[in-house]
Amino acid sequence: MINDAINALRDGKFVLIYDFDNRERETDLSIRSDAVTSQDILRMRKDGGGLICTAIHPKAAKTLGLPFATDVFSRCGELGEKEGDVPYDRKNHSSFSLWVNHRETFTGITDHDRALTITKIAEHVQSAMNGGGLPPFGKEFRTPGHSALLRAADTLLDQRQGQTELSIAL
Repeated sequence: MINDAINALRDGKFVLIYDFDNRERETDLSIRSDAVTSQDILRMRKDGGGLICTAIHPKAAKTLGLPFATDVFSRCGELGEKEGDVPYDRKNHSSFSLWVNHRETFTGITDHDRALTITKIAEHVQSAMNGGGLPPFGKEFRTPGHSALLRAADTLLDQRQGQTELSIAL
């Protein structure tokens, strides 16, 4: 089953990742960010029924300077995450980072705009994982935007058994 998922992702196909019964009890449609098309965004919108997010490896998130949203919102008083706010994962905080649009998008919400944003994010992640070479993240992306970034836990599945970490591990 794991090898089938790895091969499907390698081929640019979707895989379904179900979170545990004792956790979120949700299924995510997952695809490689560097392979996503506007048709894939359409499918995620129609069949996924929720948010469209991009999981980021922890090394790349640090290199790119992507904060956790909880750290940003902690400066907003009552809006900040409190202990116990994430009932399915009491040890860790939410994986959410920033919401971004690529600077070449118009509104950022169309399937085309989101596919562009996500594939450009993938380029920056790949560059960060391989030592850099692309312009700083903020030169190509603006926030707030329509593509949610999720930072995987530092030690991936050893630290947090979430869909974000499993999608990166696969």
